[in-house]
Amino acid sequence: MKTLRMEFSTVEGKKYSVSLPYAKDDLTEAQVRPVMELMVQKGFLAAPVNGVSGCSLVGREVNRLF
Repeated sequence: MKTLRMEFSTVEGKKYSVSLPYAKDDLTEAQVRPVMELMVQKGFLAAPVNGVSGCSLVGREVNRLF
């Protein structure tokens, strides 16, 4: 399972992140960036953000020992 971590910059110069679990493994910047920019433009986020700063697909590997 991968998590999509979207990072935004706030008006105070800090970072604000939103994580979505169960992300597709094959997401691309071309698919994600326009959605993130729309989120900023429409004010969908709880924090006062003013831009997109990055995005990552985060995975966690578990190796069961017994």
